[in-house]
Amino acid sequence: MRLLRDAPIQWKLTLIIMLTCGVAVVLGVAALALRYVAAEQENLTRHMAILTRMVATNATSALAFGDQEWARRALAALEAEPEVCAADVFDADGKVFASFRTPCARQGETALDPTAEESRPPGLLLLADSLRVVQPIVLDEERIGTVVLMAGLEPLRADLLVDAVGLLCIVLVAGLVAFFFASRLQKFVSEPIRRLAATMKHVSAVKDYARHVESAGNDEIGELIRGFNEMLDQIRLRDEQLQRNVTERAKAAEVLRIHAKALENTVDSVMVLDADRHIVWVNKAFTLMTGYEREAVLGQAPELLESDRHARAFYDDIWSQAGQWQGEVWSRRRNGDIFPQRLSISPIRDQGGQISHYVSVGNDISPYKQYEAQLEHLAHHDTLTQLANRGRFETQLDETLARARRLGGCGAVMFVDLDHFKAVNDTCGHAVGDQLLRAASERIRQCVRESDLVARLGGDEFAVLLDGLSSSSVATKIAGNLVASLAAPFNIAGKELHISSSIGICCYPEHGSDADELVRNADLAMYCIKEAGRNGFRLYSPELAAASPLTEDAAPVAG
Repeated sequence: MRLLRDAPIQWKLTLIIMLTCGVAVVLGVAALALRYVAAEQENLTRHMAILTRMVATNATSALAFGDQEWARRALAALEAEPEVCAADVFDADGKVFASFRTPCARQGETALDPTAEESRPPGLLLLADSLRVVQPIVLDEERIGTVVLMAGLEPLRADLLVDAVGLLCIVLVAGLVAFFFASRLQKFVSEPIRRLAATMKHVSAVKDYARHVESAGNDEIGELIRGFNEMLDQIRLRDEQLQRNVTERAKAAEVLRIHAKALENTVDSVMVLDADRHIVWVNKAFTLMTGYEREAVLGQAPELLESDRHARAFYDDIWSQAGQWQGEVWSRRRNGDIFPQRLSISPIRDQGGQISHYVSVGNDISPYKQYEAQLEHLAHHDTLTQLANRGRFETQLDETLARARRLGGCGAVMFVDLDHFKAVNDTCGHAVGDQLLRAASERIRQCVRESDLVARLGGDEFAVLLDGLSSSSVATKIAGNLVASLAAPFNIAGKELHISSSIGICCYPEHGSDADELVRNADLAMYCIKEAGRNGFRLYSPELAAASPLTEDAAPVAG
């Protein structure tokens, strides 16, 4: 103190300045060192947390599909992270699914504890041995595993201790020039950190992972900045991949939605069955066609639609075929109505070639069947009178004669011609004539049996096929009734009209067993009764072919 008191003022000022600068330098270096250590600890903790989340993300699909190789490859990527010395992926039961170890891992430590909480050492990293980070693996809000990463702190602690010793030496050596260089050197430390903090704040706010921090050299801060930039690149690439996956899944989901909508709204009835032939899905057209609600048929067998129109063997044959089947089937609605449908059944096979489902597509063809029946009716019936036409009469005559030749029996063919119809048609018009033909047709039908066939051959000519007669007298009796019925007045359009009829009769097998011969003979008999004065009937006899109809005796019936 005496020397200091006695020293010159310059030395005192110099000493005071040096002491002040020295204290400032020491405090500044100490503060900087503490800040550096705290930043290193925070960055390491954050970096380990990010690595843990990345490993958890990459291991999600591996755990979901039980792919240990993929999980090991995800952990092997940690070789690029010198801080990580051990990592384990556990499944939902806490069993080790995949592991990663580096030489820095403690010997004898086989697996990390997935149930332990994350290990964060209090205070400075120098006080702990390791940093352990635990991250659950969640898929669809369900925890399917755990990732545990451990970072050894011995290398970092050694580096920090070496740096501390170096800082002390630098303080001792640079004490004289600390004041001069302090203002110049601080920017090399604070500016990169400021840029890093500003970038981190920007990235956190707008998620702009493409923005990087300008490199600050090759020191620890430069490495930290480069590591931060690399981390941003990895996050950006991960987000881009996730976005692509989300886009692809969205497109796939949209395609499935469109397909489902198309099947739901198609006019065809669609029914999907599993491999055991139980209904798993039907569309709206199915419910409209069958009357069954969707909930009522799910899990049911398709037998509930079967009708008694087909034998059991028919349905067994459909399902016994491995390929596609299509054809017409009579099915039963919920209310019991039987309806025809055009049905196709196709199997759906899995990747192994086994049938996993069946798709049944059906259409109610009742309108088409009705249309076919109408066409069939029009092809064989007269449109005006709804009687059988000439084609139907000829076909029925051939079948009746063939049956008569095979089984025996007799019958008759009658030709009926309306007398004076042309005069009515010319006088009263065709509309009245058509009504008269329909009324005459109805009277002819009423005079014969239900099993007999009445046909309109054209114009005012009709034919009657009588089968199963006991004798020709039955035919003549029916002919007499016809003549009497047609001779009665017709009230058409407020007018009383009078006509008569001429009927020729030919019996089989008495007068022939050939259709052409019977038709020719019946026509000849009708011609004879017309020549004899109309309004009557004539039974064919062999003499009619040689004699003139005018000389033969007719059997006139008064009108």
